[in-house]
Amino acid sequence: MNNLKIQNIKIADIRAYKNNPKLHNRAQVAKIRESIREFGFINPVLLDENLEIIAGHGRVAAAQDAGMTEVPAIILSHLTGAQKRAYRIADNKLTELGKWSIELLNLEFSELSNLDLDFNLEITGFETAEIDLILDGDGACDPKADAVPALTDEDRRCHRGDIWRLGRHTIVCGDALMAITDRMLDLLIPFRGHGLYRPCQHGSASIKQTLPAFVPDMSYANMGIHNGTEASEQFMDFMTGRQSAEQTATMMQNLHYYCGQDTMAMVKLLDVVQGKCRSDGICSAI
Repeated sequence: MNNLKIQNIKIADIRAYKNNPKLHNRAQVAKIRESIREFGFINPVLLDENLEIIAGHGRVAAAQDAGMTEVPAIILSHLTGAQKRAYRIADNKLTELGKWSIELLNLEFSELSNLDLDFNLEITGFETAEIDLILDGDGACDPKADAVPALTDEDRRCHRGDIWRLGRHTIVCGDALMAITDRMLDLLIPFRGHGLYRPCQHGSASIKQTLPAFVPDMSYANMGIHNGTEASEQFMDFMTGRQSAEQTATMMQNLHYYCGQDTMAMVKLLDVVQGKCRSDGICSAI
């Protein structure tokens, strides 16, 4: 491999890789921008011979936000197309495999906190609340430290059916969920038992299959979120900051429609069950 050479490249000439799998939200880009302003642009962007980004999409976006017109870059002309694709993934994934030493982070932040700094420690990428937890010690960072111990029978002072008198007031210990539970019906049962079944369900009792089978004008097929797994994954991307503002807005809209569809699906399928029961004369009370 030839010796790597750093050169300044105009941002206007740089091309983003359209299939870049690493997403950068506004908050992250803002943190990178502040890091560049404080430390300088000391981590060059990696480009191919066509000035397409191999690594550094976030840094280029941050440089644009900072008003820069050029960024330091290294052009890698020796990589094959397959190697470029693989390295884009590896460059981001490999850093995720490391773990922080809380003890050493505590030491570093403690020493930095004692210095007369002209910058905020959030420049490190850690939020103030995270830094406070680290400085409080390992116990504060351990979820088990805040765990509430399980109650034993000896700890319980109040039991269902007890009547407590508090001055002019009387409190009865009951269970409001019991009445709800007694009236609760599992909508899955008639479909899982094939009491209600159509061939287009392909053996599945999932609401995603039963809904279009019995209510043809309703389906999850053309929705932005098709199932619970996709909903969970997209919401986790939002919670962990892996979405842009535009992606978050789209996700929230899709999630709104998906949850609405789930609710309406249960209403419609209950109508199907009730209609079947009425026609068979077996459960008119539902």
